[in-house]
Amino acid sequence: MKLRLAYKYRIYPTEEQEVRLQQIFTLARRCWNIYLATLDGELKNIKEKIPLGRTNYKLLRQEAENAWMNEVISNHRYEDYVVKALRQAITKFWDAAKKGDVGRAQARYKAYCELTGKKFRPKRYNGFYKPKFKRYDDLQSFTTDAKGGAVLNLEESTIQIHKKLSPIKIKIPKDDKIWSENITKIAAFNFKRDKVGRHFLSINLEVEREIEAVEIEDTKQAVGIDLGCKTFAVLSKGEKREYDVRDCDRLKVKIKKLQEQLSRQKLKSKNWYKTKQKIAKLHARIANIRKEDTHQFTNYVSKHFDLICVEDLSPKNMTKKAKPKLGEDGKTFVRNNKKQKAGLNRSILSKNFFETNRQLKYKAEWRGKEYVKIGRFYPSSKTCGTCGEVNNELKLAHREWVCTSCGTIHDRDKNASENIEREGVKKFFEKQK
Repeated sequence: MKLRLAYKYRIYPTEEQEVRLQQIFTLARRCWNIYLATLDGELKNIKEKIPLGRTNYKLLRQEAENAWMNEVISNHRYEDYVVKALRQAITKFWDAAKKGDVGRAQARYKAYCELTGKKFRPKRYNGFYKPKFKRYDDLQSFTTDAKGGAVLNLEESTIQIHKKLSPIKIKIPKDDKIWSENITKIAAFNFKRDKVGRHFLSINLEVEREIEAVEIEDTKQAVGIDLGCKTFAVLSKGEKREYDVRDCDRLKVKIKKLQEQLSRQKLKSKNWYKTKQKIAKLHARIANIRKEDTHQFTNYVSKHFDLICVEDLSPKNMTKKAKPKLGEDGKTFVRNNKKQKAGLNRSILSKNFFETNRQLKYKAEWRGKEYVKIGRFYPSSKTCGTCGEVNNELKLAHREWVCTSCGTIHDRDKNASENIEREGVKKFFEKQK
């Protein structure tokens, strides 16, 4: 089976190599901004405005302020990948614009523009944002390939991006899976520099793998997973998984103090930049903790179970703002628990529901396992696992409840995971018929 994979590693460039990488980051950022600026306000006629080919370099050569930029421009692969990414972003935006779904906030703004006669220019259509200009102090990246002069040496764990530069060291663990992969093609190399100043390399590969499909004969090989806020994941077999909350909470307290300190400092002073760098490092540590916990959980589930059943969650809908609530007189507004809803939204977004389901899906495919997603509106928490009675009066604060029909006492999350497993197994065997 052919698979398209990406292996991400930390790289350690020298001072000379770091200067060269920063020059290419600057070129890629300017290329994006220049071509985005040439388009009109509606971002139409993308193919006419930005033809893919060597004719693109006229604009960049006009903007070339230093000798190094002319030298970097001679490598056309950097720009070609930027143009492809910009095309893809604008195409997604306009495909969503044809559907006309602009959301509640922008719908109000659209009505205001129609009344005042202003031109309505939405920033987002159906979840896709309009492409924005890139900043110098944000995440920097560029993409190249073998045609652009990049040479990868896996045996020595190095990559060379220019003939005049020495190879850059890549930190590849000895037990990494890339050593055992049957690589058929190296598609591209993506270099990134985060806000902390760390450099990363993503190697996009095409590999051949022999995947044996697992035969599922009984329900003992199946598992249902209920993702939640109080407990990250509850398995139908009785196991519970939690994030490393203590470290994250401790780091969040530090971030809050540093942000207060940042607000008192002079804007863009040396101390202001130092404090900003400290905040970026703490955010990176929190992100790493969450990534590690998510990968450990998805690896465990995909290795130990053959049929994985999950809910079709929508974090976007779950984290909407609290709506204004009118009183009985119909004129004044009453309390709508806005702060409590904002806290719940933060808790939901910190749990990585979408990323967890995405990882479970592709890891199940790689190991020949089955992945089943049940309906979004299936009442897994409200349904009694014993008699099937639905408790419509169940609220989010109720962690345990008693079935009025059979009298069974249910733990909310455990009951939900068992119902998810039951529904997923039913859906899977219906497909097999």
